[in-house]
Amino acid sequence: MNSKRANATVLIADDSAVMRTLISHVIKRLGYKHITADDGNACIRLLQDNKVDLLLLDINMPGKNGIDVLAYMKENGLEIPVIMITASDDISQAVQCIKMGAYEYLTKPVDNDRLEITAKNALSEQSLKKKVELLEKELLQKDIFKRIYGESQAIKECIGQATQVMETDVNVLINGESGTGKELFAQAIHNGSKRKNGPFVTINCAAITNELADSLLFGHVKGSFTGANSDHTGFFEQADGGTIFLDEIGDLNIEIQAKVLRVLQEHIVRRVGEKKERPVDFRLISATHKDFSNAIETGSFRADLYYRLEEYPSIYRH
Repeated sequence: MNSKRANATVLIADDSAVMRTLISHVIKRLGYKHITADDGNACIRLLQDNKVDLLLLDINMPGKNGIDVLAYMKENGLEIPVIMITASDDISQAVQCIKMGAYEYLTKPVDNDRLEITAKNALSEQSLKKKVELLEKELLQKDIFKRIYGESQAIKECIGQATQVMETDVNVLINGESGTGKELFAQAIHNGSKRKNGPFVTINCAAITNELADSLLFGHVKGSFTGANSDHTGFFEQADGGTIFLDEIGDLNIEIQAKVLRVLQEHIVRRVGEKKERPVDFRLISATHKDFSNAIETGSFRADLYYRLEEYPSIYRH
């Protein structure tokens, strides 16, 4: 027997103690671990607290029923194979369960041989699916990081960190000296994220002056100041639906830092000369060559902004 499959944990959710015992014997005979729940609420709690590989789920249970549990799993992205077990032979109910993502639908009294085969097949298909997903991720990683060269352990660690964070939407801070490819890593993280089809907007913070900061970052409306001959969309608005990369953010003036912090907290911008606030949806990646601990201590960088930038532990480029 495959050792990984033998270590699988099966959750049996049924309000009948007799059924839980009968099914448990089948699962034990297959060599799998098992845990049990006597209603839908207990089932959900066990799904939250345990790594479950297969769920055997009764439909008619007190509290939340099997359909409710399926709905919870779908809403929370729990991709666990589910075998529905019920005393009803209602075809429409079976179709509903399959449409909601159930792997199979068995009626009571359950044939033990059929249950064994169905459980084995469900776990085998799940294992194969995970292998395919891992292969796809490895191929995607090679494509995303193809512009980043090197075989050193440091580069491998950076790629590993970037891979972990790219599928999330947390803010990322990249540390490293100038010329170490921080923007390439930022671009790679964007390309591997759910925002990859959105804009990737890069700003060199060292080049932003106090006088131009509001207009460049947040935009302005025509006539708001001398030379404002037309409306201008700021960088944060340009990044709406995508990623904004603030390069060398450690060089931002302390006054501008406060304004950037507000946008990060509230995800709204107000163009110069306009009262209306505009919602913006962006993911922030920033980079610096500076030691923030020293900058915070000397008062040249805001601690509250730093904590917003580094929602994920810093990626270090050497």
